[in-house]
Amino acid sequence: MLVLYQPLLEECIGGTDLLSDLSDVIDRDGRLAVRNAGKAGGPKRSMQVLLELMHASPHREKWKFFYKAMKNNDFKHVVTALQEETIPESVRLPYRNVLLQPENLNRLNILIDPGVQNDLTEKQLLSNEDVENIRSEKEMTGSDPAAILVTLDRLWRRRNEWLDDLSDILKLSGMDDLVETLLQYNQEQTNPKQIQVPDTDELEEEDDTELTKPKTLSGALGMGSNSRALGMGSSSRPETSTDSDLPALPDRVGTSLCFSNEDDTSRGTTLPVRVGTSLPPISNGSSCLSTNLNESNTSLPLPDQVRVTLSNAEETDQTTANTERMRGVDILNTHGNYNTAMVEELGEQLDATIERSLHRNDSTFYQDEESVVSSSFDDNESKTEKETDEATEKETFPTLEMRKYQLELAELAVAGQNTIICAETGTGKTYVALYVTEQHLASRKDARVVFLARTNALLEQQYEKFSHFLYKHKVYLLKTDKTAAMGRKLAMAKETHQVFFMTPQILLNNINSQQISLPEISLLIMDECHHTRKREPYNNVMKQYLTMKRRGDKCLPLPQVLGLTATIGVGKSSTLEGAVSHILSVCASLDVLDISKVKQNKEELKSHVEVPTRETRKLMEKEKDVPKQIILDKMEMIENYVGKTEVVNQPKLKKQWDRKAKKKREGKQYQKWTIHFRNRVMCKLKSDPKLLRKLHVALTHLSIYNEALGVNYLMNSTHVADYIQQKLADDIKQHQLMLKEKPASIDDAEDQFMRHGEEVCQELRSMKGVLNDHLKTLRDFLVDLRSNHGDSIKGMIFVETRATAFALAKYITEELEMMKFKAAPFTGSKSSDSSEGMQEDEKVETLKKYRKGEINLLVATSVGSEGIDVPDCNFIITYNYTGNEADIMQMSGRARKKDSTVTHISDQVIQRREETSLQKALLMERAFDRLNDMKDEDRHRKIKDQQKTIQNTDLGSFFLENNVVKARTDFSVICWKCQAFAGNSSDIRIYTGQHRITLNPDFNTRCIFEDLDETSRFKKRIIRCKKCKTKWGTTFALDALEVPVLKVKAFLFVPGYNLDHWKERKRFKAWGKVEFFIDTIGKSQLMEILTKEKSGAPATEPEPLS
Repeated sequence: MLVLYQPLLEECIGGTDLLSDLSDVIDRDGRLAVRNAGKAGGPKRSMQVLLELMHASPHREKWKFFYKAMKNNDFKHVVTALQEETIPESVRLPYRNVLLQPENLNRLNILIDPGVQNDLTEKQLLSNEDVENIRSEKEMTGSDPAAILVTLDRLWRRRNEWLDDLSDILKLSGMDDLVETLLQYNQEQTNPKQIQVPDTDELEEEDDTELTKPKTLSGALGMGSNSRALGMGSSSRPETSTDSDLPALPDRVGTSLCFSNEDDTSRGTTLPVRVGTSLPPISNGSSCLSTNLNESNTSLPLPDQVRVTLSNAEETDQTTANTERMRGVDILNTHGNYNTAMVEELGEQLDATIERSLHRNDSTFYQDEESVVSSSFDDNESKTEKETDEATEKETFPTLEMRKYQLELAELAVAGQNTIICAETGTGKTYVALYVTEQHLASRKDARVVFLARTNALLEQQYEKFSHFLYKHKVYLLKTDKTAAMGRKLAMAKETHQVFFMTPQILLNNINSQQISLPEISLLIMDECHHTRKREPYNNVMKQYLTMKRRGDKCLPLPQVLGLTATIGVGKSSTLEGAVSHILSVCASLDVLDISKVKQNKEELKSHVEVPTRETRKLMEKEKDVPKQIILDKMEMIENYVGKTEVVNQPKLKKQWDRKAKKKREGKQYQKWTIHFRNRVMCKLKSDPKLLRKLHVALTHLSIYNEALGVNYLMNSTHVADYIQQKLADDIKQHQLMLKEKPASIDDAEDQFMRHGEEVCQELRSMKGVLNDHLKTLRDFLVDLRSNHGDSIKGMIFVETRATAFALAKYITEELEMMKFKAAPFTGSKSSDSSEGMQEDEKVETLKKYRKGEINLLVATSVGSEGIDVPDCNFIITYNYTGNEADIMQMSGRARKKDSTVTHISDQVIQRREETSLQKALLMERAFDRLNDMKDEDRHRKIKDQQKTIQNTDLGSFFLENNVVKARTDFSVICWKCQAFAGNSSDIRIYTGQHRITLNPDFNTRCIFEDLDETSRFKKRIIRCKKCKTKWGTTFALDALEVPVLKVKAFLFVPGYNLDHWKERKRFKAWGKVEFFIDTIGKSQLMEILTKEKSGAPATEPEPLS
């Protein structure tokens, strides 16, 4: 099927889009080849190269990874097509041979024409929901072929006469040649041919390349993907059939296979379209094969979307493949005499395997379409039937074995109560949640479970674990809701799936868009639930919950709530009473009256939880810090420059400027001040745009130097230089472009700032041989750890900033390579203008490599302290970093192996914070003891009192991103660095619920375009301000057209269209936070406007879509 759908793959997907998920299959050189192919020939060529590498890869589960990569990149519709999900032979043949041929596929665009779809709806060939699904698919993927696939799927599923319906549509469009071809297939399905057995000689003459492929069931019976079907119409010796009179066989099991007596062809059994129904025993005298799915009277009903892998045998070499193939032929030998014993044995094996596989669901990944069917008939070469059954049973039905303390933790939840499961890291809280979910699903037919986690990396980890054990149920992972189409997909998935995984913000957004509601959920699981506080998404979910509870509508039942955490914490409390109050407030927010902790099985719990040894090493104060002084001097110079401008004369800004004196230049508070002050200057200072641009550059450099001081404290001067150069890279590029275009436009001060940045980097690099004293302490300790643990060493180092994480990971990998350290950073996503962070797919990939042992050291920020499940981690280091009491327990809990250690390497200031946090951890345990001593009624009363306070205070305050009140007023957008005009609200539209695009062709005269280093189906070119070269966004390809997509942080928003009179500007972090209403636009409207613009014809103004 990959060959069949290759044109679709090349058109819909770029090979570079899948690379991050294929590192286990495609090596570094191969990935580089795909990227180079993309640069040279675009996405289509990159996919061609990727498929060539996939076919050549020896990896056993390469297609499993390939399908997963497509799912992760929102190409699930293509995966469905490749897997032929429940598609019968009568559909597959015209699909393969006619409809999806490249020359025919382009002609089928008529099917997604709105007028044609309206006609199909009136004739009840499509429903309104079908039309909406087709439109969603087109919007989400930007691909006509994807929408065509959905349309064809809906047509054949609705009526058996779908080919006639399709032919009528094509006739009206003048495609008589295509109609004639389709009708031939329609007749073949109505009058199937009886076909005969080929000679063994003919089988041996087939292309050897076919024999090297893993065989399907048809291959095991002597039927290759392009070979002839086998059959007997009488007792006479069969004659060899020719290619011309034989219909093509499917690549997978999909034809009706029956062996019957000569006198009774009605008896027999049918292989299902997809293996998943049990086969009755095959009679000894059978001797007939039919290609008609509907011939057999004993066909069994098919379960929906059954996906089965018959075997995971390794790929065989050519000799083995020939041997296996001839064994299959021996079942039906060249003389027409069937070896019925072999047929019976094969039938029994298939029957047992299929029966065990009935409970497979679509949460498991698809196996390679060329999966091996291992059916050896040599008792000496194969396992006994009992051994095979036991192995298959173990693989197919994983058993969840619970310990006594885990069952104790699950008691309240299984009884249907809201509860928080609070237990140390490593106790198996995830398995407790799994057990509760299993019991919940078994007790309710209408059960719908939603599992929430705060990060996508943690979400995917939990999803894979649940999918493995919940094989009887359908599990759905929603990693992003950036498009309206994804929300509609959730609305559809909730009708067929029982367990859902998503982040709390995605749940909030889908509740807000009415794709799902809390009453539709029966069990809500919240991982790391101690984050239910303030404006956290968890707290916003529970505010909706508590508001609905207060209304008391019994017709809208609320879900059961299950929280998971290793520690609830004590908040800002320093007293026992305050700690108790904090825990009660978390319970009130989660609507929990009783916390589940281990009380009766503490000894068993202790035997399964390893407590790491804790030690502290002090970092001594540096005697002389030359790099620090170099950076501080430059910061002082910049401050003096800003202090001489009119900023200090503006009342709105003077107060903010004066706060600078209270901030240490190397502290985090200074970092926050520089970013906040820069935003206020750009929005509130009424001044010359040239001055604003200089102030923008000056304050940006202050922010970069501040973070560089943090790197310098713990790393070498060369790392600091690398960091500064990386942060200034885009500013340097803008500066160079401006010098090249208009040297006179560069101000002396702006040029001076850039030169000072280069000077700092040069001075820092000149001290290359000087080793940071703090880094030396860490390095020596790592060497000691390596000598103690040997090759089994595996750990995590926690640091405060992302910049330090990236620099330290690079240093360890390069400098300690001989010690076999392989380090990688693990940080949060970009959340500020001063930090880059890691993409979600990068974090997921890093965790996979860490678990496999390809990486043995993670250098992480606080995001790595929660939920990462690596049982063989044997050391934790906090490198001049600490957190609150919850963070300390979470970080220590990562060290799960026996004899593991937790080492705190820090200066005196951080050590004092660490001691305070440890005291709070002890305070939390005392608070739990106090709660246990309370009478139930007293504790419940206090929680309910707290709950009333939450409702009265925060009623209706859900802080949803999409709940910002949108003012229906005109606005303009200007460059946030140089104030250059970019466009008006009349030019901007929302496309696919995600992208903010501009329609005005004059926009191209206000910007310049720059080619990307790497091609992608999502991005084509970079958009920069024509005046100051600031990045404004990117473009994407829509068929042969190019659409500009705007980056919200690149602009300031000004009310109204008149910029002659100064008005206060506004800047927003995300498009969802923008306070102005923006109309939406569909693909057909957009295509019409862009096409007319390209041809020079006047474009009609699109009607606003509310």
